[in-house]
Amino acid sequence: MKAELLAPAGSYETMEAAIAAGADAVYIGGGRFGARAYADNPGEEQLLRAIDYVHLHGKKLYLTVNTLLKEQELQEELYGYLAPLYREGLDAVIVQDLGVLRFIKQNFPGLPIHASTQMTITGVEGAKLLKEAGAVRVVTARELSLEEIRAIWETTHMEIESFVHGALCYCYSGQCLMSSLIGGRSGNRGRCAQPCRLPYQVWQQNRRLNGRDSSYPLSPKDMCTVRLLPQILEAGVCSLKIEGRMKKAEYTAGVVEIYRKYLDRYLSGDRQPQVSREDYQQLLDLYNRDGFHESYYRQRNGKNMMALKNEKNAAQARERKPARNEALFERIRREYLEKKVREGICGRLLLRAGERAVLSLLAGEVSVSVQGETVQEAVNRPLEEEQISRQMKKTGETEFFFEQLEIITEGRIFMPMQQLNALRREGIVALENAILEGFRRDLGQTLTDGNMAPEDVMAVDAEARIPEKPGGKVVPETRMPEEPGGKVVPEARMPEKPGGKDVPEAASCGGLRKPVVRLSASVATGEQLEAVLSVEGIRAVYADCGIFSRESFAEQVKAAICRADAAGKRLYLALPWVVRDWELDGRKEHFGQLAQEGLAGFLVRNLESLAVLRRMGLANRCRLDANVYTMNGEARRFFEEAGCGADTVPLELNRKELRQRDNRNSEMLVYGYIPMMISAQCLKKNLDGCDRKCAVLTVKDRYMKEFHAVCSCEFCYNILYNTVPLSLLEEQAALKELGCGGFRLAFTLEDGKTARRVADTFASAWLQGRKVRLEAGETTRGHFARCVE
Repeated sequence: MKAELLAPAGSYETMEAAIAAGADAVYIGGGRFGARAYADNPGEEQLLRAIDYVHLHGKKLYLTVNTLLKEQELQEELYGYLAPLYREGLDAVIVQDLGVLRFIKQNFPGLPIHASTQMTITGVEGAKLLKEAGAVRVVTARELSLEEIRAIWETTHMEIESFVHGALCYCYSGQCLMSSLIGGRSGNRGRCAQPCRLPYQVWQQNRRLNGRDSSYPLSPKDMCTVRLLPQILEAGVCSLKIEGRMKKAEYTAGVVEIYRKYLDRYLSGDRQPQVSREDYQQLLDLYNRDGFHESYYRQRNGKNMMALKNEKNAAQARERKPARNEALFERIRREYLEKKVREGICGRLLLRAGERAVLSLLAGEVSVSVQGETVQEAVNRPLEEEQISRQMKKTGETEFFFEQLEIITEGRIFMPMQQLNALRREGIVALENAILEGFRRDLGQTLTDGNMAPEDVMAVDAEARIPEKPGGKVVPETRMPEEPGGKVVPEARMPEKPGGKDVPEAASCGGLRKPVVRLSASVATGEQLEAVLSVEGIRAVYADCGIFSRESFAEQVKAAICRADAAGKRLYLALPWVVRDWELDGRKEHFGQLAQEGLAGFLVRNLESLAVLRRMGLANRCRLDANVYTMNGEARRFFEEAGCGADTVPLELNRKELRQRDNRNSEMLVYGYIPMMISAQCLKKNLDGCDRKCAVLTVKDRYMKEFHAVCSCEFCYNILYNTVPLSLLEEQAALKELGCGGFRLAFTLEDGKTARRVADTFASAWLQGRKVRLEAGETTRGHFARCVE
């Protein structure tokens, strides 16, 4: 595929400006399901016009459907939203939700699917899984290096799209819950309030690590890689993506102009085009936060990537910051916003007296011919060729101009000007229709009230669906065992180990059997592990793999399995929140053997981990954590088809929404500090230098609320946790209605004593019926009683 320059379009006007400035394609959101809900997104009519507009100019339009969809939205709204755009010739959709991917693949044949950066694709195996599922392009995580991108391309030969300019999130895209938990505005739903752009104090014990000159530790600078284009292209990237759907049209056009210039130089044979100081300054003048950096392509993280001062907002900086370059913005408006872009066409007009006029038009490989009125023989003054040419070239506000027009006349001819005008208009309309017809599709289905009619349009058998109410037919599913022994229920379940028996899961839907409370716990430290092993009533333990050293990983895990068995518990490995190509080295080689020697399974937190385990034949030993999102039934079916039928209830669904969900194969988090961000940046390194020692920092906001950041040197990422832990201890009655397969306590920041006390409290209250309170200070119910936007 030829290299593509992909521009953002937050409005129809910005789309036109991007095309005028030289973009090969634009990505744009509509009225629903886009990650920029607050942009000036066009409605359906404008989107249809936009699709036609880009096609008439030989460009492409990709629609962002890159948010997580709830069940009702997917089943009742998505089909009706996409159908007219699909028919019009939409070039591709960018998706985050794997349920949306599956739904589109089945219901909109031939529509290319691009996997959004929101999917957090960080490695080869995750990309291969998406290719197998039907994605043709992957938008890589911004945190990847050139070497990691090259490995994905060389292994999968998928189209690779990567960001080259614009803002970065502090968190891995798709892994941020900060805006959601603080204010109910979910980034996964396109409504991020950008709390990372606010000032914070960072403390290590009693020592503050940042001052006034570094008050914005979570705010990255914008990226600018115009000087790095050759290396990016040679790593296998085919689509150079500019960020900025919330920016104005002038910004988009100005950035596209510069990147177009240097991309063309590269494609013309200049393999190391030198970026001029003036062009780089133009990019700075258009927008910057304390300057630029070159993203993560050539560095893991670093202070130079952060806008610690955030001078865009600093009052003292306004005095020394030069005024906006109004001349630049005026030139951009004049050249790209006010001037209409038109495409050159070739024409041939044949005028013979006594015969109908014939106009033939050619645009690229598309040609049409139309006939006009009969040409008359001139009585007095015959039409001259120059006169005819001048009239025919009045293409006005159409998308075309005559690059070449051949006029053939025979004899003394005459034709009224209005007839020539009508012939020209008819020819251009015919040419437009012929061009657009090449993109349009026949869906062959009828919509009712803008919604999908499942009995007519769903490509999935009814038997492939999990019933939401009792009485429906349930298909076999893989399930996670909680304890050895016991009867096997009719549904297929995940084996404990080869040849092992399975056990009934938790509460069944519909009251088929009495609900049973099953408690599990995840732990992040060895101290927490020993604490929960001593608590009666905890049936399964998910131990963070970082507890066990790489050097003696297998031996340490086997010892932990023995201790868990002695305590009557099942031991699982909880894999890292983000997996890069090296982070399972020294561990994954032992997974298969450990699974045969008593390891119950794995808690996976990203597609890369799941795909690695799937390749090893261990997908049915996996449970998805809450950040591998299953917001709808289609997403769950995606993972079931990948071999993993056990998941964790998403944290952004409320009680009402959870009651509409089949939770029999799901665990639900009922206690724990919720991870709000997973970041490749390191607060300690950026503010105090890296000593390669793990640390827990305190991050205070403007209201002195304290968040906690764990600097994980083992996996080289930071985890920012919520200020207070989630606790649903007193919601037991409401939770029983959900029919969950189990409930999980997640221990992260707690010491061993606190972990044991919390686990004992839940076990006493839920298993023994005692009336006890959680002695953990302030807690939150998360989204259990409130919904996200």
